[in-house]
Amino acid sequence: MISPSPFTTDAFEARVAGTTAHPLIRIRGTLDIGSIRPVLQLVRTLDLRGAQSLTMDLEGVTFIDAAGLRVLTTSRQRARVFGCSLVLSNPSRSVRRLLDLCGLENLFHVESGTSYGILYPNVA
Repeated sequence: MISPSPFTTDAFEARVAGTTAHPLIRIRGTLDIGSIRPVLQLVRTLDLRGAQSLTMDLEGVTFIDAAGLRVLTTSRQRARVFGCSLVLSNPSRSVRRLLDLCGLENLFHVESGTSYGILYPNVA
């Protein structure tokens, strides 16, 4: 899998890894209006043809607002266009809280307790 370049600032990081069948985007830091553009670009540039799932590891998200929620819903829509599912892995407390407040906790497939450091060491 050819991975788009990671995007990193002092407050935010987004990296892509995984396989063609199971791409992974790991997001750390603040997911808000100031950081959504590079994440949306990563999602748009991923070749999801033949993918079974797109996983977003959200364990390191320290803050998320409505703009961050847009990233999640847009990613879900893009995954569905290619016939794969979006998995929110290890969502942080702030992500879970926003999904709950918006009544969207059942819209996404959520997995907890998955460690990607062993599977994809280049996103650690």
